[in-house]
Amino acid sequence: MDSSARVTSNSVRLSYGEHGYVLSLDIPGFAPEVFLPANPAALEDPEQVFRNAVRTPHGSASLVEVAAK
Repeated sequence: MDSSARVTSNSVRLSYGEHGYVLSLDIPGFAPEVFLPANPAALEDPEQVFRNAVRTPHGSASLVEVAAK
């Protein structure tokens, strides 16, 4: 389906290329649902959050430990 196709209740527009892409979901017996991302509140101090994530990441060694190997 080309990017100029019309979006319907059985299709979804994907961000792709310059104009996007309309993907047809017109499949018998298929009832699609589109989940949109939540809009979390802005971080008060994004730089500090980044520093903490690099120092103590979840499920991984810290960046310092990885770089030392």
